Amino acid sequence: MYGVQPIPDGFLIGPDGKILARGLRGKDLEDKLIEVLAQK
Repeated sequence: MYGVQPIPDGFLIGPDGKILARGLRGKDLEDKLIEVLAQK
């Protein structure tokens, strides 16, 4: 009706429900996952 197209977005959510990162793709997402998993 208004011609608005959805914009895909990704969220990385921690076990406590907090948003750790938003909009990461490719290498940036991989690096963040490695960082988060290394903290455990």
